[in-house]
Amino acid sequence: MTPSRALRRPLLLVAAFSLGATVVAAGCGGGGDDDKPPPLGSGLSGQAGSAGASAGSAGKSGKAGAAGKGAAGQGGAAGEAGAGGDAGAAGDGGAGGDAGAGGDAGASGAGGGLPTSDCTNGKQDGAEGDVDCGQVCPKLCAEGKGCESAADCESKNCVSDKCAPPSCMDTAKNQDETDLNCGGLKCGPCDEGQACLVKSDCKTGVCGADKKCLGPTCNDNVRNGDESDIDCGDACANKCANGQKCLAGADCQSATCGPDNLCKCPDGMAVVPKVGGGGSYCIDATEVTYSQYQKFWMANPQAMGTGVCAWNGTYTPSNEWPPQKVSLGMPVRYVDWCDAQAYCAWAGKHLCGKVGTVGGNPPADFKDPTRSEWHNACSAGGSNVYPYGQAYSKGAHCRDPSLKVPTSPTTPQLDFEVGCSVDYSILPLQQTAEVCSVVDSSGAPYDFCLGGAPGVYQMSGNVAEWEDSCAGVAGAGDACHVRGGSFSTADPQQLRCDADASAKRDTRNAEIGFRCCL
Repeated sequence: MTPSRALRRPLLLVAAFSLGATVVAAGCGGGGDDDKPPPLGSGLSGQAGSAGASAGSAGKSGKAGAAGKGAAGQGGAAGEAGAGGDAGAAGDGGAGGDAGAGGDAGASGAGGGLPTSDCTNGKQDGAEGDVDCGQVCPKLCAEGKGCESAADCESKNCVSDKCAPPSCMDTAKNQDETDLNCGGLKCGPCDEGQACLVKSDCKTGVCGADKKCLGPTCNDNVRNGDESDIDCGDACANKCANGQKCLAGADCQSATCGPDNLCKCPDGMAVVPKVGGGGSYCIDATEVTYSQYQKFWMANPQAMGTGVCAWNGTYTPSNEWPPQKVSLGMPVRYVDWCDAQAYCAWAGKHLCGKVGTVGGNPPADFKDPTRSEWHNACSAGGSNVYPYGQAYSKGAHCRDPSLKVPTSPTTPQLDFEVGCSVDYSILPLQQTAEVCSVVDSSGAPYDFCLGGAPGVYQMSGNVAEWEDSCAGVAGAGDACHVRGGSFSTADPQQLRCDADASAKRDTRNAEIGFRCCL
């Protein structure tokens, strides 16, 4: 061996080991001639190939790599596979070569990783969840197939390494859900802010334009939040109308929640349907009595009229006051328009006026049942001429000049006695009929001047009634409608529901009383 070759050999060995490879430099055979490269794949000069064989053994189908190159001579082609598998690529030889740490692996990946998922070979390989399926394949795995995660499954639900049926309690948005585990036909509705397609996808029943569930409001046309019915009750400023659901009287326009949890008219009022649908309102069953007005008067309301009633300094009737005991069931009289308005407000109601609002009905609309609360109740929604029918009838027992009056305290006339309980030995020759006794001793209604709605009485005759329907806002001199005629109205035409009569706002006389609406 020449000195120069002897000196070079240790350097080659150092270079090979410093690269961390198991390759022994090409040209350094053990037992072969120093000047002759050993045969391919044999001896130490084939170590590069044998190192590749080690790499190949880790894979399932590694193929031999290319021969390595070395500065001192080329390494052999890929060595044969060792006991563990196919030969890998030959390592680069020589000190100047790039010694691969075991050569390139075969098709299954570099350095001995998992083999590639074929997805078509009828085997589970690579990262497939099951045979030829999973997130790495074009086809996801069906229910019952293996999986490593929900992404492997058609159902998006992987339970205990098996694809499970979709549910509303899994960790994926599946089925027809609009958001995770909510919406669609199978799961419950979604919370505010979650995705939706239609209103039924949302707990609030409101799916916004951005396809997100919106929070409840009092104007979304849906019963949600704490509302007792659609957009009314509880925290809403809107109170619920008759027939709508309620939990307490405070939910209702009428302040009365019935035992069936529906808003209803208070005692002493009757339900009047609105023409064309759209709900109903309440009207006093009879004219306001002396007994009722006396309670208002005794509450000592301060007569602080404003606007059109600024002139009204007292709520005391101008005559027949204080009322006699036997008059308490009679309609209160000698009250002006402002007295009537003040009483209704005190009672939590309003003087009958425009349908659907608290306020005056334009005088021109006095016989329009869609506009006038009073006329609608009297005429059965515009169907009747008189409250009881199409033609004037003495037999309707409405208090007008055709109804007989007692000729003496001991000979009362039956016509006048129907529905009344006046003791004529104390108070003979009454002009007006009682309004309190509209039921008999058993509680059944009398056929006593029935109105255009069930439970409404005496809208023709007895006393004319103030209506919130005035021509002008100047004050005391404004002409306001008085409806239905009175006990002294002789002309049947003036006893009709659509009779047009008026009086000045400050009028107080024996023929005018009033009733309230709600």
